[in-house]
Amino acid sequence: MILTWGEPANYNSCEYISTDDFWDQCLKQCKVEADCVLVAKLETSCQLFRRGVVLTVRKMNSSSGKIVGFKRTIESEFCPVGDDPPLFGEDNVIEPYYSINVTTSQDGIPFWQFNIKCGNDSWLAFRGNQSVCISVRAFPSPYCENYEAARNICLENNGIGITNSYSDIEELDIRNRWTNSLQEIAVSDPNARIQKTLDLWADGICSPGGKNCNVTDNTLQSGFNVIKDYAKDKRCVFISPSKAGKYSAE
Repeated sequence: MILTWGEPANYNSCEYISTDDFWDQCLKQCKVEADCVLVAKLETSCQLFRRGVVLTVRKMNSSSGKIVGFKRTIESEFCPVGDDPPLFGEDNVIEPYYSINVTTSQDGIPFWQFNIKCGNDSWLAFRGNQSVCISVRAFPSPYCENYEAARNICLENNGIGITNSYSDIEELDIRNRWTNSLQEIAVSDPNARIQKTLDLWADGICSPGGKNCNVTDNTLQSGFNVIKDYAKDKRCVFISPSKAGKYSAE
């Protein structure tokens, strides 16, 4: 973690840590959690930011008393030393899942700007003013598992967790990509039971009556998460690649 003077200027959400040793705890937690990119020290707590939710950080000086910590991947065994942390004279640095560059507002205020960068198995999607990386993942053979297994596979390879479609346009994109994945499975494994993998698990538990979906991913908009009326309560949700809409399933 590289500490410097500054404060988050543009972000969508954050987590607060307010234990007695909140600053040390914040730094340690951000260091070990793959999707954490930034922490900010407050008077009695700290803010923890994950990739995709923080956009810009205002550069400040020591008189502000405001401290932020950037997660940086430093190949050297020694911490860099310089007058311009966290980039140390560079205009742009690239991390595994995001990049940071220096920018200046129209009135001359300097900022650090976060830009999300997706891995090879995912693509960039925009959800309102948030950017996310989405990946469709197939189970190992025989390719059919339950909802809990789906949630677990979405945590692998630095995944944040299971998600759902943000809009009808995004849903169409997900369904098309999932169909392509099924075709790749059929080519690589001629004996695959493809009929068992037609449904793609998505984030959500149906509320009573099955009309709404309670999701865990806070990048989703609640208004779009509507599923078919025939759904029973406490059932999970999947997206069908054959036609539009979210459906309930055991």
